[in-house]
Amino acid sequence: MNRLILVVGGSGSGKSEYAEELSVKLHEKKSGKLYYVATMKSTDYECDQKIKRHQKRRMGTCFVTIEKPVRIGEILVHKEDTLLLECMSNLLANEVFSQEGRGQNQALEAIEKELEELHQACDMVIVSNEISMDGIRYDTFTTDYIQMITKINKKVAQMADTVYEVVAGIPLCVKGDI
Repeated sequence: MNRLILVVGGSGSGKSEYAEELSVKLHEKKSGKLYYVATMKSTDYECDQKIKRHQKRRMGTCFVTIEKPVRIGEILVHKEDTLLLECMSNLLANEVFSQEGRGQNQALEAIEKELEELHQACDMVIVSNEISMDGIRYDTFTTDYIQMITKINKKVAQMADTVYEVVAGIPLCVKGDI
């Protein structure tokens, strides 16, 4: 059975670095490739800087980067591979809001199906943002997105063998273990 690990946390919490470490550990037990699926689309200077930081951190590692902001089901993997999806909240936003995405009515179902298929094919580590805890009231548009990311996080957490929440750089295991 393939492993599925979910790593959630707030922005800047250290979840990406921790997920990379977990992915490398999973990969070391297998003979396949270690894929880093980058879902962030560059939309402004801040995004550019974040993308560059993540790329720099991966330099000299065994990650094979696949830039795939939508339709992750098109990724071809093998049983001996390990896939790090960075990150679910970007993937969902791209699927809902970008022209090449599926739109609000189809995004959740499509992502869930593709995740299940990828999980059947290889080990996975998924990074996602926890954005529903700030207590702020948003417009309907934003509230709908927050509800969608909450729903997909719950679905992935149910599927996952292990779930970590990263708080201030400290990973807390909330389900299973590595």
